[in-house]
Amino acid sequence: MLSKEQIKLVQCAARGAGLRGDRFAPDSRYYLLLSQYKQSRGQRVTSCTQLTLRQMEDFLAICESMGWRHPDKEVDFYRKKLWRYTEQGYCGLSSAQLEAIKHLKGDLGMTDEQLHAFADRMFPGIAFDQLANVQGGKLIEGLKAVLGRRDKKEYKSVAEIAEQYETDQGF
Repeated sequence: MLSKEQIKLVQCAARGAGLRGDRFAPDSRYYLLLSQYKQSRGQRVTSCTQLTLRQMEDFLAICESMGWRHPDKEVDFYRKKLWRYTEQGYCGLSSAQLEAIKHLKGDLGMTDEQLHAFADRMFPGIAFDQLANVQGGKLIEGLKAVLGRRDKKEYKSVAEIAEQYETDQGF
């Protein structure tokens, strides 16, 4: 939960980046950007008060790239901070990783419970929704290996798997 000061910072950054004017139009770019984030239960964020600290920093980095500047920080403070998260593997699973995991899960015929159990065996004590970017890559490689053993073939990429399954299905 963000503090009042953090909420004010998000709203100021949104105005400074040109995402919203003085009025809160529900179809504005501000709300479109907010809806890209998800709450812990999977629902889309509809208000900056629902952002996590990590999501707020990501939002501020986007606003920086659109021209907003924090008056007391470097010109690219939040973008550098975001880069450090990514370089150190703290950024969570990317949408591309989630999509790849979803397809691999489907190709293997796994349920969500089986996928979470598989991830828990690879990363004990870390909940699936708390996996870092680096761990997501390792999970994908693990799922590819399982699929390769099942099909008796070594897959080099998720794209190769998709191509193979499209050919087999006649798409």
